[in-house]
Amino acid sequence: MILRKPYAFLIKHFKLIHMVLLALMSYLLYRTNIFLRFLQEYINSEQLMSGQDFSGQLFNTWMFALPFIIIVILIILLGVMFYKKKPKIFYIVNIIIMVSLLVIYNIGYDNAVLLETKLIETRSLRLLRDFYMLVVIVQGIGLVFTFIRATGFDIKKFEFGKDLEELNITEADNEEFEVDVSVETNVFKRNVNRNLRFAKYIYKENKFLISIVFLILFAATCFVIYMNLTIYNKIYEEKHLFMATDVTMEVSKSYLTSVDYKNKDLVNTNLVVVELNLKANSNNDFVFNTTKAELIIDNKIYYPKSKHIEGLFDLGKVYQDTILQTEFQKILLVYEVPTISTSSSFMFRYIDDLVLEKKGINPKYIKIRLNPYKLDDNNTIEDIEVNEQVILNENVLGKTNIVINKFEIKDYFVINYNFCVSDNECYPSKQYLRPSTNTNYDKAILKVTGSFEKDSELINDSLYDLYTIINYFGSISYELDGKIKTQNIGFSRIRPSKINEENVYYIEVLKEIEKSSNVELIIRVRNNSYRYKIK
Repeated sequence: MILRKPYAFLIKHFKLIHMVLLALMSYLLYRTNIFLRFLQEYINSEQLMSGQDFSGQLFNTWMFALPFIIIVILIILLGVMFYKKKPKIFYIVNIIIMVSLLVIYNIGYDNAVLLETKLIETRSLRLLRDFYMLVVIVQGIGLVFTFIRATGFDIKKFEFGKDLEELNITEADNEEFEVDVSVETNVFKRNVNRNLRFAKYIYKENKFLISIVFLILFAATCFVIYMNLTIYNKIYEEKHLFMATDVTMEVSKSYLTSVDYKNKDLVNTNLVVVELNLKANSNNDFVFNTTKAELIIDNKIYYPKSKHIEGLFDLGKVYQDTILQTEFQKILLVYEVPTISTSSSFMFRYIDDLVLEKKGINPKYIKIRLNPYKLDDNNTIEDIEVNEQVILNENVLGKTNIVINKFEIKDYFVINYNFCVSDNECYPSKQYLRPSTNTNYDKAILKVTGSFEKDSELINDSLYDLYTIINYFGSISYELDGKIKTQNIGFSRIRPSKINEENVYYIEVLKEIEKSSNVELIIRVRNNSYRYKIK
């Protein structure tokens, strides 16, 4: 086989090779400095930051792969220096630096993992910080000399061409040479056959024992692969029921929003809402430990807040450390998060157990991949006719539906009923329904006739008839004197005291609506709106 010596190629591309080394080493210095700054901020911080995904934020695969690549390149260049009898200290020192860097990165990574679950003494962190500061200085010095090598060996003259001449490139560095790869096949075959016969003898003498050992190894390998793929590192999807140590649950739904049910903006925050369907594994009532329920977004950890209870009532009940029964129940966990990129990934992570290992106590996680429904996107408005059945935003209220049959607006309504003095003696009577007078504005009455059917799986005690739908989600738009106006609140209900009319609702509205034109009832359930023409 004919090969060509690589020395001439390597010498001619010394500058380019050192430029590559300069770029790789600069990146490693940048990553080391990030961890150093983190240690400094952590030590100086007055708040404890345990519970965050430090290892994922501060370390990546390249930090452990690039030192190996750099070491390989340096060893090749060191070989050239030995061959040409040139100074070798630069390459030997940098190889030592890269090997040390791998060890230091592993120490830093282990400490970052420990900080995720427990606190480390400040004295130990200061020692680690000082050590990393020394590492940054050493890396910086190595980077300076690499820059000099990349731009010219003579730092005063930068005459790279002269340096190449001093390396004495001759025709011998590029000449072809012959490599003898012939093998004595007879000797090789005899050795192979002898080893095969020996292996067969051993197998025949210990056939049963060897078979058992191989069977155990095969079963153990399959079991380990199965456990890693399906148990330890498995990521579940939404609506998948799983059993943890203390609770059985599923993530039923998840939402992303920046507004409340009235479409009012939340101040400087977004909410990720996770609906859990859960029950205790014991026969006793229990309080769900929300500190175990983590939300991971782009390697950052968030914990639930017992806030926004009223603003999210349409989605369910926000959990507030109340006692849960032993049957399955649905609760909401609310996470406040900053502005999120459209490419962000969402992971619900439940701390199932704490495992004692050599490096300390490490948590055992159950992970669920979230695909939150964006309640603020794809806003739609649909015109609905009277007597038409409409399902109110299936993503929020399930199969809950309403039918409105009739609208009327008047100053007052007269209700006919029978006044009975005995079982056999009744007289026709009337009740006058008028708006209340305890406000500083005039009112009229909107009479709505219609029906309401609630989804059987919807857990929301606040929604139980058509009036509650109008009161929480409704608004009235009307035109008066060429201006479009809206009534969003103040939909008080008037109940007849003498008779119970089924599916008939009397609601107080502004007096001026009675005299207005283009009057519409708009029912908005998150990003879906339904518009009725009143007159």
